[in-house]
Amino acid sequence: NLGTTRSMPSFKSRSGLPYEEHFRLDLGELRTRLADHLGVEIIGAVFSVPPCYGPTQRSALRELAVGAGFGMVQLVDDTLAATLATYVSGVGQRDVLVYSMGKSGFCASVVRLETQQLRSLSHEGSEDIGGAAFDALLLHTIVEQQKQPGLDILGRHSILRALPGRIGEARVALDTASRVPIELGPMGATTARAVIAPIELEAETVERILAPLIEASVELARLAVREAGLHPDQVCDILLVGRVANTRMVRAALERGHVIDAPVGND
Repeated sequence: NLGTTRSMPSFKSRSGLPYEEHFRLDLGELRTRLADHLGVEIIGAVFSVPPCYGPTQRSALRELAVGAGFGMVQLVDDTLAATLATYVSGVGQRDVLVYSMGKSGFCASVVRLETQQLRSLSHEGSEDIGGAAFDALLLHTIVEQQKQPGLDILGRHSILRALPGRIGEARVALDTASRVPIELGPMGATTARAVIAPIELEAETVERILAPLIEASVELARLAVREAGLHPDQVCDILLVGRVANTRMVRAALERGHVIDAPVGND
């Protein structure tokens, strides 16, 4: 929401403030804490941002960081930042596919590592693929499962407020489990009656529901390789960035899709 006029409806004592003002205050607090912790003055910052961030969002972030007291501000695509953090220099030329998925978007980039430099060869992405989109699909499924005459989970605001965060936690937990219950916490008698069955997620069901979005991300990754002018056997590695990306479902889809001729290994 950076670069828009939207306001955050409720957040402690900052209710109604624009998102930019929330972020500026948080950046200022971060700068103060870092200075206190390190015992030095913080004069600049480097922020990693999704490649899909447009000029308006990048300009808004720079202005907010300067307003928070950071004198020098640099932005770097998070795909390049992840590559820098993973690979050491001096390894010779190699081409890496960076598969990055967060809560609000997905991007696939092919990065060429050369002596003393990185170069982005291609980029594909979508704001319709990511953790938020995954959880919205799962929420819809749970609501449909809970429907019965006279009771509608959609009318229980306490349930709807609790569910999205719990669904995200359960989705992550399913990476190592076949079934995960969703605990909603204490509920009043009326709210409890609206939940007609235990709420849980099964790995098989989640994989079936999310398969179209994950396959769409795999196709974008294949497109990024083609747009870089490379064949799958010319890309030496896939770097998974983000907790949403580094899951069993994504790894399996990438390997089934033969995006590159190498195992999916780095994260």
